Amino acid sequence: MNNKDRAETVREKLRQKELKNPSGSSQGRNLSDLTGGLSWKATGIIILLLIAGSLYYLLKSNPPIVISTISSSDDRQSVVVGIGNEGFRDIQLLDVTVNDGGEPSEAMLQVSNAEQGLIVTDNFMSEEVKDFGFTRLDMITIKSGTPAYPNLEESNQGIPLEDLPLFGVSVIHDEPIDRIDIEYRHFGMKYEHTVYFD
Repeated sequence: MNNKDRAETVREKLRQKELKNPSGSSQGRNLSDLTGGLSWKATGIIILLLIAGSLYYLLKSNPPIVISTISSSDDRQSVVVGIGNEGFRDIQLLDVTVNDGGEPSEAMLQVSNAEQGLIVTDNFMSEEVKDFGFTRLDMITIKSGTPAYPNLEESNQGIPLEDLPLFGVSVIHDEPIDRIDIEYRHFGMKYEHTVYFD
């Protein structure tokens, strides 16, 4: 066997080896090379975990609650915060705390409409507020797509202002309120939103 035949035999053996194991080739990359030889089940689990982690991050970094009106009495012992929901699903209010985590004297969800608006009151049972709907925080879910600011142009399209919903968290406390923390649930996860009163 001469040198030419020997070189051809060596090249043929290298080519056969390359065909059996293409990972060393710049053209032979495949999924098993990228995953380090993991089984297809392990690769699928890793992909699902990456998708779940990305979804969790997306939901947590884009809280659904939107704040509109922030109003208080002169002594800041009664406040109202207008809220809406820009999330994918309904939100359920869970709790409201004031200042540094203290329990307010009273906290209610105000259910109103764009024509009537929201009201600041120091008595949820007074005659003055009987036309405003006050309910416990956990009694009503705020539907997805509920605007914090009602679209008044919709009333020009035949939708009466009284049919455009408006929600507000109303809080009464025996001390001036510097901030309220609204805790709520969306998509099975808990969120907290802080509103400051200056």
